[in-house]
Amino acid sequence: MSILKLPPLLAPPIQSALEQHTGLLHQLAKAFGSPVHVMFPESIQRNIHNFQTVLEKRSVEGHILYALKANKSAVAADVSANAGIGLDASSLAELRHGLAHGAPGSRIGITGPIKDARLLSLAALHGCLVTIDALSELISFKNLLNRLDASAQPRILLRWRPASQDTSRFGMPKAELDECLQLLASSPRLKLEGFSFHLGGYSIEERAQGIVYLAAALERARNAGFSCTKLNIGGGMTVSYLEAGTWREFLTKNAPELFHSGRTFADFYPYHTDFPGHQFLARLLDWPLSHGGTVAEMLRYKRLCLLLEPGRSLLDQAGITLFRVRGMKRSNHGHGIVTVEGSSFSLSEQWFNSEFLPDPLLLKAPGNTQREPVLACVSGSTCLEQDMVSWRKIAWEATPEPGDLLVYANTAGYQMDSNESAFHHNPIPEKIAVFQTPRGVVWVRDNEFSSLDMADGLHPGGQHV
Repeated sequence: MSILKLPPLLAPPIQSALEQHTGLLHQLAKAFGSPVHVMFPESIQRNIHNFQTVLEKRSVEGHILYALKANKSAVAADVSANAGIGLDASSLAELRHGLAHGAPGSRIGITGPIKDARLLSLAALHGCLVTIDALSELISFKNLLNRLDASAQPRILLRWRPASQDTSRFGMPKAELDECLQLLASSPRLKLEGFSFHLGGYSIEERAQGIVYLAAALERARNAGFSCTKLNIGGGMTVSYLEAGTWREFLTKNAPELFHSGRTFADFYPYHTDFPGHQFLARLLDWPLSHGGTVAEMLRYKRLCLLLEPGRSLLDQAGITLFRVRGMKRSNHGHGIVTVEGSSFSLSEQWFNSEFLPDPLLLKAPGNTQREPVLACVSGSTCLEQDMVSWRKIAWEATPEPGDLLVYANTAGYQMDSNESAFHHNPIPEKIAVFQTPRGVVWVRDNEFSSLDMADGLHPGGQHV
């Protein structure tokens, strides 16, 4: 059997934590239980800055809205609000979360499918930008306005569904969009600000084509008397977790024998991309159009405002997940099964019937001396046969022992909390923010974090390392 090593890409904050603060990581896992999620707010700040720089260099008017669904942490919402970008909320609780962390309603977008009346009413009262997903939703929203204060002036986008995505449950075909425009013509309280789309997959070309189509739709709407300028392209900007050669080797050698119980998976996230994060946006804006020029040039010429909703890509390298090892047993097929405290619900690719591929890193506990290499998968501690944190057999350079830590890197984007539950009456894992301040490295609980702490290091509940 081929033994694959899939070492994760590590940015400076994570590398520093692993090299200089292993004692802190052991301390956090011991104090708060396992698993524990560690967030690095500086990484989020860096990612926001990189996206903003791409827009500024091309003189494109644009607004970034962090997709709250990617991670429920206070850190991500607080850093985004304090950086002056917007938030993308898809539930009443997410909207309240965003408002509580300082984002004004004018910088919050409301997406998702058919939305609850309570969400729509709060969004209208706060001046949020609401994406309408169907004609029926628009009619319901219009009727809801009769029950709201006259000061509520809802701002909306209409979501288009391209023919290439005809199986998607999001958006409307052109005929339904036209019906919405007819209804809006007689609904002065509903202000149309533009159009949006929600595309599955990660094709840059398809997004460029979608922008061209909606730019033409915006022009037609303007000619019909609507004052609208906004074009929302959603998210789907990929992140690289592995080096290119490592990812290619996996795709070449991928086979059931690499996984515990011969498990197979239908699909994997593209764990390497040539255009990660803000480079994806740069490539999109520089995309050449068939009639000449680039996407960026067209947006400038038509005076359009581009909205984007990155989630995973704003959280790139912004978090790690720590699992404490309980012990290891041998399977009947020769490989080991490392059991950790916690479950695969805290590493959520199983939601997509897939696997989080980068190798976890082993941090030995003080006094643990077992250095024999071993091939072993990783299981959770629940009473479910399917509770595997890593189905793939990992080539460990030393045998994991009780008290050791397994570190899964770059888990902030969709990995660490999408599926978490209190199964077996276990508590929801804690999130801890670790960051550099003028007074040194500090950690605080996620729900106690404030971006102000990063400037002065004076948080009353903060702990200096």
